[in-house]
Amino acid sequence: MTDAIPVQEQAALMHRVLSEKDLIQCNYYFTFYLGRSLKKLGMGNRYPELLGPWYDMLDEGLTTFKESYRGKPSDCHAWSSSPIYECFATIFRYRSVKTRI
Repeated sequence: MTDAIPVQEQAALMHRVLSEKDLIQCNYYFTFYLGRSLKKLGMGNRYPELLGPWYDMLDEGLTTFKESYRGKPSDCHAWSSSPIYECFATIFRYRSVKTRI
């Protein structure tokens, strides 16, 4: 996000972040920055791939989002609600104007 990595190397690094599961994964609240980085790189269409944990929380019957996947997290944490923001800022942006939700 800050261009600390040379621009020509950013997309390749993001592909590694998304595909190499042996890398430490973002906690729920830090996924906000991952989403912003995807959008910056023009890769916002990859954002839905990150939503598995939120679908899992819904399957658990939660009506609010967990803080973390580690330890004993709070089951009500605003920082974990970034998918709500990204739906409008990133996902819907890539949909056709004719697409109805």
